[in-house]
Amino acid sequence: MTETTDADVPVVLDCAPAFALRARYTFCMLGLIAGFRPRFYAGAPGGPHVLYSASASPTDAAGDIAVHVPASRSAQSFLLEKNAYAPADARLLPAAGRSILSLFPVDPALPRSPGLPSTDCIADAFYFLSLHGEWSGGPRDQFDRTRADGTLLGALGFLDSPVVADIAACLGDALRLAGFRLRDAGRFAGASSAVCITHDIDHLTYMRPAFLYREMVRLLLLNQARMPLGRRVRRFFGYLRAVCSKQGPPKASIEKLLAAEREFGVRATWFFKSGGRDKRDAGYAVDSAYLRGVYESLRADGHEIGLHPSFQSYLDPAMIARERAALSRATGIVPSAVRQHFLRFRAPDTWNAQIDAGFRVDASLAFAEREGFRNGSCHPFLAFDHDGSRVLPIWEVPLLVMDGTLQHYRGCSVDAARERILELERIVTERNGVFTALIHNIVSDRLDYPGWDALFDELCSFAGSDDHFSGTISDTVFEWVTSLGYDSPEAVQKTIAT
Repeated sequence: MTETTDADVPVVLDCAPAFALRARYTFCMLGLIAGFRPRFYAGAPGGPHVLYSASASPTDAAGDIAVHVPASRSAQSFLLEKNAYAPADARLLPAAGRSILSLFPVDPALPRSPGLPSTDCIADAFYFLSLHGEWSGGPRDQFDRTRADGTLLGALGFLDSPVVADIAACLGDALRLAGFRLRDAGRFAGASSAVCITHDIDHLTYMRPAFLYREMVRLLLLNQARMPLGRRVRRFFGYLRAVCSKQGPPKASIEKLLAAEREFGVRATWFFKSGGRDKRDAGYAVDSAYLRGVYESLRADGHEIGLHPSFQSYLDPAMIARERAALSRATGIVPSAVRQHFLRFRAPDTWNAQIDAGFRVDASLAFAEREGFRNGSCHPFLAFDHDGSRVLPIWEVPLLVMDGTLQHYRGCSVDAARERILELERIVTERNGVFTALIHNIVSDRLDYPGWDALFDELCSFAGSDDHFSGTISDTVFEWVTSLGYDSPEAVQKTIAT
C-alpha cells in the first residue's frame, strides 16, 4: 500500500508496440475523468505503479505493482484495423457496485486489481473515445451523418449511458484502493460538474423561401402535418404576423437568450454563420450593424463567439478557413471554437479540416435525431485519428441534447422535453461531467417552440447555480484540464507523446 501526495500515477505499459500510443492516450483521457495524471515508464519506475499487461506472470524488476490492469492482445489487434464490433459480443460486468459495458473480456485467470472488472477496460474505453465504430463504417443518413441506431451504443440501447465515465470510475476505485490520491472533486473552478449552454444562430429572419414554402405549400396546402383546416389557416397567418413584425422571432429570441443568461450569470458559446450557398445555409450578413451590436453584448457579458461552418464545409478545410476569417473580420475576435452546421461530421476527416482551419475546440459530436451520449462520453476528450495513428490537437466537447432533436425528431411536448433534459442533467452531474446543450434562437417562436422560453429560463437557473460551473466550451476545457495540474490543454497531448 502506498500513499501519494499528488495526482501523478506511474504507469508501465506491457502491450503491443503498435497499440502503445493508443494506450497512453486512453490512460490520459480516463485519468482526466478519474482525477490522475499518468506518468509513463519504459521499465519499472522503482516504486508502486500501475501495470497494463496481458501476461499472467508479468516480469517486473521493482516487484511493486500497485494496480494490475488486465489487457487483451486480441483486443489490441482488433482496434488497430477497421473492424465492425458485433453488439451480441458485448457484456455487462459487475464492478464495485456498478455495471460496466465490456467489449473485450480477458481471461479470468489474468491478475487484476480489486475494483476492476474482468475486461480490458483500456481497450473498451479506446473503442468509444476514438470513435472506432464510426471509423470502421456503419449506416449514415441523407446528410452523411452517423445514424444513432447504427452505432454500438444505439444497437445496445445504451445511448443514455456515459460508459466511458463509468470505466474511469472503476479505474479510479482501483487506484484509491491501492493508496493513490486522486483529484476528483471541484475540477471545474471549484464546482464538481459543468454546464455548457451553446447557441447556433442559423437564421435571423423567417422571411426566406424555404420557410415560406414550408408554411404555404407543405403545411397549409398539402397538410403534411395533418392538421385541421382551421388550425392550418391560423398557423399560416401567425407565420405572416411573425415575419412582418419589426423584429421577428429569431432576433427577439437572441434578446431573450441574452437577457436570461445575464440574469442567471451564465456564460455561453454562440456559433455564427459567415458563409455558404446551400439552401440549408442562412442568408444573413455576418458583419451587419445588427450583429455588430450583438457581438458587443456578447463580449460585455463574457460569452464566447464561435464559428458555425456552412453545410458543405465539413470536409473542406479551405472553406472552413475562409468562413473563420470572415467571422474574425466581423467580430474582431479570432474564434477557437467550432460546431458544424446540421451536425455534419465524419471522423477523423472533419476534425482534420477544423484543425487545418485553426480551431482547437469542437462541439459537433451528437446525433441530430437522438439525444444522449454518442460515444459514451460526458467529458471533453482529445480527438484521435485512426488513419494517421495520432492524437489530434483538438478537444471535443460532446453535445448531449439539442432543442430540435426533442421538438421535431422525437416529437416531445415541452413537458416531455423538460423531463429528458432533467434526466440527462442528473446522469451527467452524478458523474461530475459536462452537460452541453444546444438551444437555437427559437425561444420566442410561438409556432414551433411554444413554452421553450420558460424551459430555457429553467436551464439557465440550473446552469447558474453554485453547484455547477457555467462557462464557455473553451473555458470549460481549460478549467478542467488545468485543475489536474496540466499547464494547458496542449500539455495533455505532450504527456501522451512522451
